[in-house]
Amino acid sequence: MNKALTALRDGLLPPSLRGDEPAGQGRAAQSSSHADSGVVTVPNAFTALRFLLIIPAVIAILQIQERPWMPLVLVAIFSLTDWVDGFLARLLDQFSEFGAKLDPIADRIGLGLVIIALTVEGMLPLWAILVIAAVDVALLVMLVRLRLREGMAVTWAGKLRTALTMLGVVGVLAGPAFDWSWLTALGSVCVQVGAVLHVLNGIGYARTALRISRGA
Repeated sequence: MNKALTALRDGLLPPSLRGDEPAGQGRAAQSSSHADSGVVTVPNAFTALRFLLIIPAVIAILQIQERPWMPLVLVAIFSLTDWVDGFLARLLDQFSEFGAKLDPIADRIGLGLVIIALTVEGMLPLWAILVIAAVDVALLVMLVRLRLREGMAVTWAGKLRTALTMLGVVGVLAGPAFDWSWLTALGSVCVQVGAVLHVLNGIGYARTALRISRGA
């Protein structure tokens, strides 16, 4: 029980508040400070599940008028497993370098495609997806030009932005499911705030990339 509570605490509080590891390193730092459990682990199975949910979730969103509950259920499971895999890694001491790299990729692809589908359905403003895409493309170009081979650690500010955006997406989808238009509007606001935070986080990542490049 104590181990489960500790794993739960570590997933909710940033390292700077816990005082037990450097801030802004997350699952990647944990995997580097523990023995690598390899590819076949329980947390990686949940990450793989997230990849499998992406296409069905996008299709369900594009058919939301026919089955308004389906996209909400699929996206909610996708969002929940984003936290579950990290919780299980801490609980079971199954830290994986492969999983640490795969997890943010699932976030980027899944969340990006879901937001695009919602924009196509007219449930989110076009500028939000354009801003998110522009920041990601700019960072990718910068990393390529600076020839940085290793990805940068995910920060807690970045995790907060991702959590807020996912929460907003779930809210947008919950509106049609419960027939509550105010919930869709509230979720849209959360996604738009997440887009603004994405810009700020992008600036932070760019500054970190420049420092790493100059140090190298």
